[in-house]
Amino acid sequence: MSSGSAAVAAQDTTKPPSVDETIRVMNRVLAERFGIERPDLNDSTELATLGLDSVAFFEYVFELEGALHLTFADIPRDLATTGDLIRFVQGEVVRQHASSDPE
Repeated sequence: MSSGSAAVAAQDTTKPPSVDETIRVMNRVLAERFGIERPDLNDSTELATLGLDSVAFFEYVFELEGALHLTFADIPRDLATTGDLIRFVQGEVVRQHASSDPE
């Protein structure tokens, strides 16, 4: 288990990871898997500036699923910025965490 996965797994399981935790995992996957270090990612950073072609983008999404312990049923085609991607991923983190809570 990598350090980011360990951080997510070791957190309080009664609540989903925060947006900041999700962003840290997203940045770690970019750096470790693709050699892209972008600490300046923000809501308006265009996804195209990351240098991922369409195949690499889907590999990135697949890696995020593993690192965040999620399954993305579908990726919206209208994601244009890192902010769009962060909101989508965090929405899935929260939704899937809520559906896995044993209440």
